[in-house]
Amino acid sequence: MKAKTLSSRLIAGFLGLSLLASAAIPGVMPRAKAAEGAATFTAVSDKTEVHPGDTFTVAVSVTPEPTVGSYEAALDYDHDKLEVADTTKTSYVMNFRPQGGGGSNGVYANWFDPTGGEGTITSATDLFTVTFKVKDGAIGDAGLGMDPRVVGNAAAEDITANCSGTASSVSITEAPPAPVPVTGVSVSLDASELFPGQSAQATAAVEPAGADNPNVAWASSDDAVATVDADGKVTAVAPGTASITATTEDGGFTASADVTVKADIVKALAVAAAPTKVDYLQGDAIDLTGGKLTVTYEQAGDVEMDMAQATAIVDMNQVGEAVPVAIEFGGQKLENAFTINIKAATVTALELIQAPTGKTTVGDAMPNLEGGMMKATINDGEAVRELPLSDAEITGYDKTKAGEQTLTATYGGKSIEFKITVSEASAGGGTIDGNTDGKTPSNVKNPVTGLNFSQDAVNGFGFLTTGLAILVVSGIKVFRMRRKMQ
Repeated sequence: MKAKTLSSRLIAGFLGLSLLASAAIPGVMPRAKAAEGAATFTAVSDKTEVHPGDTFTVAVSVTPEPTVGSYEAALDYDHDKLEVADTTKTSYVMNFRPQGGGGSNGVYANWFDPTGGEGTITSATDLFTVTFKVKDGAIGDAGLGMDPRVVGNAAAEDITANCSGTASSVSITEAPPAPVPVTGVSVSLDASELFPGQSAQATAAVEPAGADNPNVAWASSDDAVATVDADGKVTAVAPGTASITATTEDGGFTASADVTVKADIVKALAVAAAPTKVDYLQGDAIDLTGGKLTVTYEQAGDVEMDMAQATAIVDMNQVGEAVPVAIEFGGQKLENAFTINIKAATVTALELIQAPTGKTTVGDAMPNLEGGMMKATINDGEAVRELPLSDAEITGYDKTKAGEQTLTATYGGKSIEFKITVSEASAGGGTIDGNTDGKTPSNVKNPVTGLNFSQDAVNGFGFLTTGLAILVVSGIKVFRMRRKMQ
């Protein structure tokens, strides 16, 4: 048994010496008869696409089947395109030559088990890494290849024929152009003074001229004076001055130019297009969307504008077909501009959305309905309106009672109940403002009556030891006192 172990160590040592010899003298490694066993050498790159000047790292490892007792391997690459920038190696590399060796001009490494089979590679193992730098002008495939040149198993038998090598494919492409960020913007108008209805073109000059993203967003400081669309078209609306601002998408740079809208006299109004919506329910707000108005100005002539910029005059609580709507703009009124249909609105259901959140105190004339909301269903679902409770008639409130109260809200003939909590009035006095002569403090649980105060008297009050009521007069606390009964 000992003889066999010694023999195995001698064979392993011989193969190892052969590896070293082949490193010095290419082609002298003797190859034994192919034996059982195999190994896969793998070279994996951390990048698949690189550009001239870039670096990338390739990690080389071996996977034995079942053991590797020695190896001689090389990582090939295209020397015209790549140069070795850095390397690392593990303890499973004895002889390492980044510039080539063992008959290869690739990155060469070898190793053998110096213990004769006791320190063999039995699982996937990292061997070495190589960091390459891409040469200027290089284009195409990097030419990576993994070559297992001579491999032995644990018994120092040659298994090279059973081994394989694989390497990542790395493509070298032209570097993309350097980004050109926006550094500024300026704005100009082809006309800075307009009459209502007239237009001007705003232009944004983004710097530098070749910036990657020259897009800007437009905005007006006052749409009631002048509007601006996404293309920079400025339309005058009414007299005044507005700033037209461009903001770059890249970097958020801004610049502005002012447009002045001069007063013009509106001579006449005409409907160019009626609004889209025709049918309404009682109580709806009129919608002028889609409507166009032709405005005849003394200076600017005929100008078409959105009807939404004008004022509609109509009673939306009436019911009827072909209800006339008047339009007012610029001091002119156009009667019977168009007609609408208004249908009766009947509340068919009423729901509480939110009870009031405002504070109500004993003595308050009305409950605080702040935050209270209700939902009214119109004509069995034809419309739904969310309304504040203040739009309803409120009953059931007792201003003299503290604690929880149940109130009723009635709207459109339907009623709902909700709860509020009424707080006690403050246990002290109230306040007197202005001239205090003959006035009774407000919000006092037990008001003191029949007292007249002058400012001098107030300033002269002091403090006693036992109190009944506190009055606040111009920020000065005044105590009305009585002696404690013995």
